[in-house]
Amino acid sequence: MAGRILVIAAGYAAGSILFAQATLPAFEVASIRASKTNESWFWNITPGGRFVCRNCTLKRLIVLAYRLQEYQVVGGPAWVSKDQFDVEAKPDATSNPTDEQSRQMLRKVLEERFHLRIRMEIRNGPVYALVVVKNGPPRSVDRPLPAAPGPPSDPNGPMPPGAMRMASGNVSGNAIPMPLLARFLGQTLGRAVIDKTGLTGRYDIDIRWTPESAPLDLPPGAPAPELDGPSLFTALQEQVGLKLESTTGPVQQLVIKDVGRPSEN
Repeated sequence: MAGRILVIAAGYAAGSILFAQATLPAFEVASIRASKTNESWFWNITPGGRFVCRNCTLKRLIVLAYRLQEYQVVGGPAWVSKDQFDVEAKPDATSNPTDEQSRQMLRKVLEERFHLRIRMEIRNGPVYALVVVKNGPPRSVDRPLPAAPGPPSDPNGPMPPGAMRMASGNVSGNAIPMPLLARFLGQTLGRAVIDKTGLTGRYDIDIRWTPESAPLDLPPGAPAPELDGPSLFTALQEQVGLKLESTTGPVQQLVIKDVGRPSEN
């Protein structure tokens, strides 16, 4: 996601996967078409449960539906990670699904339209442990969270407590918990990061580093990353007082058992 600015609320349940298929509102209409552009992908769930994803691969749709990271999705043919789709799904007018219900409804769309069949596994594999260095950690803050943490209306405006903003070579957080930072690091590094800091408070975070590869484009107002700055590993230790240690541990993985290209509509 280099070159894009995202805001993630701390209320986001990192890695939570719910398989209960109790009576849920269903998408009344779901449109899936091959993308005609090669622009950056984006997605959104609007109030009322309308789901939109542009230039999304099936792997990214799976990630959204199951609240995973891309490195946790394995198996399937090459097109799962390459072919891009424009997806729009709307519930019926009387429904008002929650964010989690919308994701469960998306899983059903993937089952019906992509004939997706999966299994979940826990495998032992390489992970990073997020730990506190000798001169750390950052100072915790006691700033009240809003009743419903979420992104600001202006992506470049002030962040509410409990949110993070990410861009190429920079991440900043306003009163965020360590598990949320660990999730971001795992997403950026493509490897699971386990919070071993023992820190239970919330923290203001601002980390700047040089990405391994320069972004192809930057959104308006986004600062360009430094070309001669530290690596993410060094910046994390020097600027925040935290460190990533290579180790092994359990990694939840979604294995694609069967899948097919969708028919457009």
